[in-house]
Formats: sequence, structure tokens, C-alpha cells
Amino acid sequence: MSVNLYAEPDAMLQGAGRLAAAAAELAPAATKQAMAGTPAGEQFGRVPGSVAATAACRAAFDVLQRFLTETATRVERLSEAVRTVSGRYGRMDARLRQLYHELLTESDGQRRDNLGLAVATAPATGADPAAVDDWWQRRDADARERMVTTHPELIGALDGVPIEARDRANRALLERALAEQRQLLAEKNAGGSTAETLEVGGKVAALEAIQRRLADPGTRLPAFLVALDAGGDGRTIISAGNPDTASRSLTYVPGMYSNLASAPTIFDDIDVIAARAPQGTAMSLWLNYDAPNGLDEVQLRTHAQEAAPHLTRYLDGLRITHQGESAPWNVLLAHSYGTTTVGVTGATFGIDVDRAHLMGSIGTTVPSVHGLLGVDPGDVTVMTTPNDVAHLVPGYPGWHGPDPSLPEWNGVVIPLPYEGGMVDSHTMYLKDPRVQDFILKLLGGEGR
Repeated sequence: MSVNLYAEPDAMLQGAGRLAAAAAELAPAATKQAMAGTPAGEQFGRVPGSVAATAACRAAFDVLQRFLTETATRVERLSEAVRTVSGRYGRMDARLRQLYHELLTESDGQRRDNLGLAVATAPATGADPAAVDDWWQRRDADARERMVTTHPELIGALDGVPIEARDRANRALLERALAEQRQLLAEKNAGGSTAETLEVGGKVAALEAIQRRLADPGTRLPAFLVALDAGGDGRTIISAGNPDTASRSLTYVPGMYSNLASAPTIFDDIDVIAARAPQGTAMSLWLNYDAPNGLDEVQLRTHAQEAAPHLTRYLDGLRITHQGESAPWNVLLAHSYGTTTVGVTGATFGIDVDRAHLMGSIGTTVPSVHGLLGVDPGDVTVMTTPNDVAHLVPGYPGWHGPDPSLPEWNGVVIPLPYEGGMVDSHTMYLKDPRVQDFILKLLGGEGR
């Protein structure tokens, strides 16, 4: 076995995976070796010296297996250290490039007021949250206010802009999107296919539901619209409570079939849990990615790979824009393909959270919990019902790596007995009172 690590975190993590895989193969290899050359059946173990040879062979394999497992863990941890340092340099570079862009714009000879300068120097969507925060802090109050009211499209999706400002910007974008989708629905009703009409109608209904939730929280926590895009299947981030001012913040990443049309229903489940959470809690639905729409898509990692930079920027942005005196307690919750997204994000960029909880996982793409960079392995919990259809889908084990609920993945497994059918066993998590209780424990720093 050849392992080339160099000083590249991705290569190091892949090397760790090969070491872990080699370690996992040793147990069956030991059995084969012990049986090689010995009679089968009742005679096994009766050949002179075979018992001692078998014991010695197995002991040697046990030692080698432990060595490879420990080495894999060390390499994974070193990979995280390298990635952390690389991330710091990358963030510094992004901040310097943004500052340089602003200086060039300010000195290009064109006359601009504060708003014009803010617009001309606005970071692009996908910019590093630290660079976005620098840019925002350099704008005066008048420019910030006018950016929200006249150019909401420039800041609504920027991680690093305060949640309150993004919420106001996205409410304006919601009005635009609703008007556009209503017009499109009228056109589809006049001459579109049934499928097209239903799709657009679902978006209109969802946007109207989000609008009602924002306008009238009732006894629920105030809602904040952190991101919105009605294109394609639609994307959004909605939060019950303001993560910038909350001392405890939870981010939920849903899985297959999640889209803008289903967002209000998912957010209803979040509202139920948030209502039981202690004061100073914010709980967000993070649906800022194109989730798979069926079994043909859920086998692919491309959806998770596309989502990864968005998710890591959002989590980083929560730290940067937080307004409390102490750092917030951040929990990352994921279900089904959402756990695959978390896995790819953790392995590629790292996830800056205090706890991560994986429910009904179909695989995280990493060979063990140590591959989730940015979170302590002991702070990653896994919950899967015995009848979860995720265990039974043909080809599932090869799609996205090992089942995190298995011992060799080394996560903290939380038993969840459930006697429902295969599909119900996969979709029931957020609605189950035991799961809700555990989520509340995670928010309180418990649950492992």
C-alpha cells in the first residue's frame, strides 16, 4: 500500500482513509491466515501447534490493526491542523484583496457618494465572510441603510453581513419573487403543462407562507429571512430567532426532496422545537443548496460538493457577525443527504461548530468521524432507527462511504428504537419527542 501525504490536507485525509480501510481489513485477514493450511470442520485447531500459531497470528494482526487505526487518527488530526492554518492564510488573503479592491475604486477618479462607493466595492456573492464584514464595517450608517432599501440583491445572500440587515433585504426580495412567481403562475394557468403549473403554484404557496410567518410570529420566535432564491427548485435560509444575538444557535440541513415548496413545512417542525428551547436560542433551516430530487440524484455527491462552500461560509459568518460578549454555542443538525453535505463540507473546508448531530445518514463520504474537520470527534453524535430505509437502499453502502452508525466510524451513537415502517423510520426524526428532547440537550451542551 502506497500513501502519499505531503502537506496537503485533502491528500492527508485520503491517506488516513486508506490506513483506516487497511485496518478494517485485518480482522478477516487474520481469520483467513489462521485457517490457511489447517484441516476444516472438526479438525480445525487439533493439528499440533495450530492453536498456538493461531493465537500468535491473531495477536500480531491485533497489534498491527491498532497501529494502523491510531496512525490514521493522527494523520486525520494533522490534516485538520494543516487545513486550519491554510484557512487562516486564505481568510487573510481574501480580506487584503477586498481592501485592495476598495482602495483602487476610491482612487479611480470617479465621483461617488457613500452609496455609490458601497455599491462599487460590494463583495461578490461567495466572498469570505471576514472580508464581507470588513467591507460592511467600513460603510457608514447612511450607506448601509440605503444598501438595504435600494440594493437588497447585493447583500441579501452575503455571509458576513448582519442577520438583521440581510433579513430586511431578503424581505424586499421576497416581495419581488412573489410578484414574479404569481405572474408566472398566471401564465402557466393560461397555457402551461400541469407539472409546470403545480411547480410554480408550490413556490407561490411557499413564498406566501414564509411571508405570513415573517409578518405574524404569534407566540413563536420572530422569524428572520437570511437568504432567498426562487430560481430552480428554490433555496432559502429561515431562522426562528436571530442567530446574531442568540447565545445558542442551531443550523439544520435537510436532505432529499427538500426545496422551497417544502421549506414552510420543515420550518414548522423547527418552530415546534424552538418553542421549547431556552431563552436566547435561534434555530435556522439551512436550505441554501440544491437537494437531490430522487434516488438517481441522491447517489451523486455533486449536490453536496456544490453546497459545501455555501454551508461553511454560513457557519463562519455566524461567528463573525455574532454580537454577544461571548462566543455563541453552535449546533449543526443534519438529516439523510444533509449528513452527506455536512460530511463533504467537514472534509473539504471544516465545520466550525460545537456539536454536530447526524440523523438517518446515508453516509458522510469520510471513513471515520475524524474526517469531519473543525469539530471534536467526541462532539459528533449519530442517530438512526433500526428500520430506516437508508440501511436498505440497494447500493447504499457504496454511495457515500460507511454508515456512521456502525462502530468502525467511531461516532457517538444514540440509540433510537422505533417500530414504524421503513419510510416512516427515515422521515420521523424531527417529529419524534425523543429526538426533540435530545436536540434540546445538544443546545444545552449535553447529549453525549
